[in-house]
Amino acid sequence: MLMRLPAFLLTLGLLLNPQASPASATSEQEAQPQVRVSSESRDRFYEVHGNTADAVFASIGRKKLGNTPGRAASGLTESKMSYSLESTYGGDKPCRILDLHLKLDIVVTLPRHKSPAALDTRARRNWEIYETAVEAHEYRHVEIELRGLEELSRRLQTAIAEGKITAPGKTACANYVDELLGQQRALTRNRHEEFHRESAQEVRDLQAAARERLEKFDTETRRDQETLREFDDLLSAVRFDYDEEIAELPLRPSDQQAEAQRAVRILAEELNAAIEQRNQLLDEIRERHEIRATLVEDLLWIR
Repeated sequence: MLMRLPAFLLTLGLLLNPQASPASATSEQEAQPQVRVSSESRDRFYEVHGNTADAVFASIGRKKLGNTPGRAASGLTESKMSYSLESTYGGDKPCRILDLHLKLDIVVTLPRHKSPAALDTRARRNWEIYETAVEAHEYRHVEIELRGLEELSRRLQTAIAEGKITAPGKTACANYVDELLGQQRALTRNRHEEFHRESAQEVRDLQAAARERLEKFDTETRRDQETLREFDDLLSAVRFDYDEEIAELPLRPSDQQAEAQRAVRILAEELNAAIEQRNQLLDEIRERHEIRATLVEDLLWIR
């Protein structure tokens, strides 16, 4: 059987239950709205062709990414900030935000080699390093965008909580959001530009270090080439002495033959040793030409 509670007990229950109290309900209704945020990032790729640094970057240049005159970008980060707003106003009263949703859409464009397996070992290694660096660079731009979204959200939440929107009118809330959005976009653009300046300086530093290695290598090569010329002069002198001894050997008296033959053998040993050392040095110089080609190729990949 259903029992009915006396009216005063029902009233007492309402007073004791804070969730059901009229005062609490009013407080919930007057709670400040929360600024909602969402972001979406997606990658898209374009094909790159070529088996050398020059060919690869010519292919990238034909894509014409970015808007920097005279310099094509290898990657690109594009963003669009939008918002949906629900607000109210009454006559001369300030506009009041009821709901605000910030949305950030990001598209990252990255290079992808059409046939990386066709690259030789060195070129493929350089391409993989470069490809990774481009991706890291663009996702640093993504981080800058997300930081801007977070900062804008906090500024708007503070503005709502502190009642900074005091202008009346249908568009007052939207105007305030647009103003803060414009300020934040300007700050974010400055961060992108500063990051680009830092990145460009890092590239210049890496290029300078690579050129310094190349110049040191060339200095060592020039020194080896000078040593090779000295070997050639030495060989000419030893060969001249050897030829003279051989030519005079039959003309020497019989009692001098043994000594003359011993001198010829010594000259022959010196000549053979010098020739061997020269050939070793010549092989090293040839190897240096191959190494130098890889150093130049590595330098071309630093962009």
